[in-house]
Amino acid sequence: MHSETSDPESIIRIRHYEIKHEISRGGMGVVYLAEDTKLARNVAIKVILNTSKTIFYKRFQREAIMYASLSHPNIVKIYDFGMYQNKPYIIMEYIQGKPILQYIESLQHEHVNYREHANLISQIAQAVHYIHQKNIIHRDIKSDNILVKEDGTPVLIDFGIAKDFSKEKNQAKLTQTGSLIGSINIMSPEQALGKKVDYRTDIYSLGT
Repeated sequence: MHSETSDPESIIRIRHYEIKHEISRGGMGVVYLAEDTKLARNVAIKVILNTSKTIFYKRFQREAIMYASLSHPNIVKIYDFGMYQNKPYIIMEYIQGKPILQYIESLQHEHVNYREHANLISQIAQAVHYIHQKNIIHRDIKSDNILVKEDGTPVLIDFGIAKDFSKEKNQAKLTQTGSLIGSINIMSPEQALGKKVDYRTDIYSLGT
């Protein structure tokens, strides 16, 4: 059965992916938990909210392409990208876990293991180094975008405002210098001021 409306909130099935419920919602898209009925596994589906603005669609498409170019144990995996009733979507690995700060706070009730904390940050630092080697800056490294799996593995998610410097000229209008984009409480001073940023902005955010 397929939904007859293009409203993302009313979507109940996309191809063989059956929507279970909404996980989160941001300025550009909504993320659902869904079941892949072919492979009998849970996945996350991100659907763009507003296709009336071309810039949102292009950012979303760019996010899918970025995901597809990455392969790292501490970066969320992408499985598919497509269109449903004129709305683009991304099928991703479903990460069942907690934001890293929430996870660390839950450990405070137990014996504090600073080595475990350092190991979490080290793994994310390796993921950040990996994307920098790919000429990508995440630009929104915050607790909500680092999920820790039940086995203790941290995973970097949400490349919605990331910037690929290998295609910088084509992204000029999508990520203009002078515009404020990202989470203000963790962004570097130059990012907060709308100035041109480089890889150091991710390092600043990771340490914040």
